[in-house]
Amino acid sequence: MKRILSCLVSIFILVSTASDGSADENRSIKFNIDLDMRSRIASTGTSQAGIYEGTFGFRAKLMDGLHFNYAHSQNNAYIINGFGRKVKHDITQEAALEKSWRSGERLQLGIVRLPFGLYNSQETYTSGLIDYPLVRGDYALQSVNWGVPGVRFGGGSSQIQGEVAVFGGQSSGVWNNLNNTRGVDARVQLYRGNTILGLSHWAGSSSTDFHSPGEQVTHVSGLDIRYTLPRLVLRGEYMLGKLAGDNLNGWYLDAYYRLPKYEKMTLVARVEQFKPGSDEFMSKQITLGARYTLTPEWILAMNWRRNNGKNYPTWTPGTRKGGDVFFQVYRKLSF
Repeated sequence: MKRILSCLVSIFILVSTASDGSADENRSIKFNIDLDMRSRIASTGTSQAGIYEGTFGFRAKLMDGLHFNYAHSQNNAYIINGFGRKVKHDITQEAALEKSWRSGERLQLGIVRLPFGLYNSQETYTSGLIDYPLVRGDYALQSVNWGVPGVRFGGGSSQIQGEVAVFGGQSSGVWNNLNNTRGVDARVQLYRGNTILGLSHWAGSSSTDFHSPGEQVTHVSGLDIRYTLPRLVLRGEYMLGKLAGDNLNGWYLDAYYRLPKYEKMTLVARVEQFKPGSDEFMSKQITLGARYTLTPEWILAMNWRRNNGKNYPTWTPGTRKGGDVFFQVYRKLSF
C-alpha cells in the first residue's frame, strides 16, 4: 500500500508541476476537513466525551476528466465507547486517481472505496444516526467498509448503474484498522421511481485483524434499498455469507423524517439485528434520535440507543434497559 500511495503522490506532483500557465488556470483543488466530537452517557460502564474522529481530504482536478482523491483519518472510538485504550492508527482511507468520461464511465486506481452496499461514509455522518449499523462495521476488526488497494470501474445509465473492484493488499477499515483483504467485488444499482435497489457481492479473503496476517475465506452478498418521499427516507441493508471465515447474517432499517415548518430538524430511527458467526450471540438494537442542521458546516445530533446487552470487544458497548445516550457535534469545512 505504501508503494501505491507513494506512486500516486508522485504522479500528482508531476502532473501539477509540469503544466503551463493555461493549464494552471483550468486546474482546481478542493479541501475538506471533518471533525466528529461525541459524548456518551452510559447506562453501564463509564461515560466519556471527546473527539471521536477527524478526517482531512481533498479532490484535485489535474486536467479535464482526471482527478486525484485523498482522505486521511484518525479515530478514537475505543475511548468514546468506554473501552479505555486508544486506536494507534491514523490511516489513509482513499488515495486514488480517477478518470471519468462524458458518457458516465469512471475508472479509479489506487486506494479506493470498496463498493459494497451503502458504502458512502458521508451518508452516515450527515444522517443524524451517529454510528454505523452493526452489520456494516462491527465485530472485532472485520467489516465491509474498506479502503482497498486496487482498481474500481463503474458506469451505466439513468436506470441502472454498476461497479466492479479488483483489489488486494493491506486495506484500511472504518475504525482505523489495517487488515489484509483481496478479491473481486461487484455492485449493481437499479432505479425505479422513488426506489433505489442495490445488489453486492464480495468474493475473496480477509484477515481477522491487523495482528493476524493470515487471511480467511470471504464470500458475502448484500441487498440494499432506499425509498424516498419529499419528507421521508427509508433505507436498509441485508447481508449474509462468510466474512474472514465466520458465517454472518444481519440487517438494519433506517428512517428519516424531516419536520414540516422546521426544515433544520430531522427525526431518525434505526432497528437492526446482527449475528457475526454461527455460534455467536444475535445482537438486537434500536436507536431513536434527532439531527439539527445549525448551518451547512455544523450538524448537531442526539441518539438514544438500547440493545440486548452484547458487549462487543471494540466498538458497540452493551446497554441496560435504560439505554445509552449519545451526543454529536459534527463540523464540516470545505475550502
